[in-house]
Amino acid sequence: MISGNLNHKNHIAIRPFMAQLNLPYWQTAQQVQDILLDLPENQRNRALYELLWLFDFDSLDAETDSQLAVLRLLWHDPRFQHLENIKHWLEEVLNSHDNAWFELQPEIEMLLDVLHPETCRTYGDHGGMTQDAEILEPFCCQNADTKYRTISRYGVGLFILEQTAVSVTP
Repeated sequence: MISGNLNHKNHIAIRPFMAQLNLPYWQTAQQVQDILLDLPENQRNRALYELLWLFDFDSLDAETDSQLAVLRLLWHDPRFQHLENIKHWLEEVLNSHDNAWFELQPEIEMLLDVLHPETCRTYGDHGGMTQDAEILEPFCCQNADTKYRTISRYGVGLFILEQTAVSVTP
């Protein structure tokens, strides 16, 4: 399949669409890791996005538990933790597990410096949209030395809540 765009000289520039990778269905975190390691490094980020939708499931509960296991494997493995499309796995886990935001908080704080900024922003935005300012206040203001680094890595949603939390705190 090809697409065309007019460039500034009214010529059509033809380029191929990004082809979908031919990836197998998976059931375990180890299978996802093996699939990613079999790919060239420059295809792993794209594969992460596609693999999210290739779970070979028997039940919805099995899918969400497996997604959480894969997420944890990905962001603790230095070969994958920098990939941007981990944010899609994180978003799926946050949307399907009621307490995932709180459960993942210690892990994401520990990994702030190595995860892709979009992964951190996805986490922060989810918290900013789903949690009360009173609940987020200890998280935002936990450590004065790292507060602004944490806020900037987590995104705008938490920064606004941090400002609100500080203004209502005596």
